[in-house]
Amino acid sequence: SCASEISVFGSNFWNAENLTCRYKVIASPAVASDNVLMVGQSASRSAFFLGSSEVICQLPPRSTLVPVGLQGDLVTIEISVRTTDSIVSEASLPFTFYDGVCSACANATTCAPNPDSCNIDGVCVLEGTHEASNVCRVCVPEQSTTSWSYDYTHAADCGPDFKQDSYSTTLTGSYEAGDTIFTFDADNANLQDDPNYNLEFTMTAGNETIFSVTTDGRVVANTAFAVNDLPYEFQNLVGVQAVLNGQHPTARTVVFDIVSSNRAPILNETYTFNVTEDTPVGTVIGTIVAHDPDEAGSLQYEWYSQVSGEAGVLLIDESTGVITVGQSLDYERVSSYLLLVSVRDGGLQHMASVHIFVGDVNEAPTDVLISNNVVAENQPIGTVVANLTAEDQDAGDSHTFSVSGTDAAYFQVVGATLQTAQELDYEALLAAGKNPLAITITATDAGGLTLTKAFDITVQDVNEAPYNIQLSQTEFLENLTNAALATVTVQDQDADQTVTCTIVQESTPTFELLDMKLYALPGQQLDHETNPSIELTIGCADDGTPMKYATATFT
Repeated sequence: SCASEISVFGSNFWNAENLTCRYKVIASPAVASDNVLMVGQSASRSAFFLGSSEVICQLPPRSTLVPVGLQGDLVTIEISVRTTDSIVSEASLPFTFYDGVCSACANATTCAPNPDSCNIDGVCVLEGTHEASNVCRVCVPEQSTTSWSYDYTHAADCGPDFKQDSYSTTLTGSYEAGDTIFTFDADNANLQDDPNYNLEFTMTAGNETIFSVTTDGRVVANTAFAVNDLPYEFQNLVGVQAVLNGQHPTARTVVFDIVSSNRAPILNETYTFNVTEDTPVGTVIGTIVAHDPDEAGSLQYEWYSQVSGEAGVLLIDESTGVITVGQSLDYERVSSYLLLVSVRDGGLQHMASVHIFVGDVNEAPTDVLISNNVVAENQPIGTVVANLTAEDQDAGDSHTFSVSGTDAAYFQVVGATLQTAQELDYEALLAAGKNPLAITITATDAGGLTLTKAFDITVQDVNEAPYNIQLSQTEFLENLTNAALATVTVQDQDADQTVTCTIVQESTPTFELLDMKLYALPGQQLDHETNPSIELTIGCADDGTPMKYATATFT
């Protein structure tokens, strides 16, 4: 793009009325018909006074100076500063308009061709620009600045171009070694002017004893042969691969129609069948029907090629052409089969493609999984025991879950989680013979198909604090000594634990606790008149992990 204004530096400028900048064309390729200023013609634009040493000049629009379509040539104008009373600056300044694609200018008079562009047939383009009508030609200044270079990057437009998707030709009579049987017609019009253009063919399939492929795409006979003498296992096709300057390999096949005294079977070129994945083994899918022009001949059907790793899934009867399911189909494994069937009449053969599409059928979930099967006792109702997931061959299928079974009442399913529906008591469940708890989880897919699976959920014991601390009596006769006054009893749901009790607080130090028996302290006599009542706190601890502790206060 062009600048719209320019700073003019000098001395003794003053802010006169109607300060202007005058432009005079001193070099231009324009002619009268271009409707722009010619050499020697002038124009004026307003000026802006900045100070005694600088004036801003508005440049004239490029359209008034540069002819439309100008590329490469320069337009130079002379700039001077003046006022309305025709006082003109003593000096003038040359200013050059140039095409930034074609040229690179260091100053108003020193310009050179842009090294990052090409000037092709008078039109300048930047490096990397493709020809509008041919994507295979591009500006590469390092190779040429005056002509297009060739670019093979775009496979669709700059690779081998075959005129047909498939080819066939007739073999009849006999051939000598070196005879051309068929010629492939690949080329590429976009690249044929490239002096380095090199299209080569190689053979990829067929009987290499009988045929070969030349680099220019001709299928030739390697040895003399007669059609009537071709062996039973003769492969009636030749495959080739074409590459253009070593790039974009493209394959094609020519199929030979054999014409001899024994004529090949006739059948359709393609067959299409549809079958669902739940079709039982042995079910008939369809039939390949061929006709033998030699009415006395018998036909033999066989697979010429099958899907890799799927041999035996689809069977064809060698005498009738009936296709049946040989093994279980699975849409998720293989959704379609493309096969080649060969039909022979004892000497000649014909081949056709068979496309079998497998339809998807909703299948039940294959497994139900829980993330955990252990829960601690005494947890609140709604405690999450495990996350529930289902495995299903149908990708993207959704599932709901439910719980049933012998001990289902202890649990509930919320969304995809198994939760407690009751507070679980380890000791009570153990006494009832219900640990672990037996449940069944059912997964149902979006199509209503289900899978059930049994699980055992183990309730873990949690150490619980002792409770119900009691004294066998709390009233004693005074003056008793050396006799057990009362017995301490305590309960603990954890039956296998030992509970130890001690006196933790007394209103008046009076008692001691030995082997769960309450005694008066040595030398201490109970005296009703002195202490008619004593407040006593007993603490009991079990030996579980973690230890649990409880207290009780008596008077």
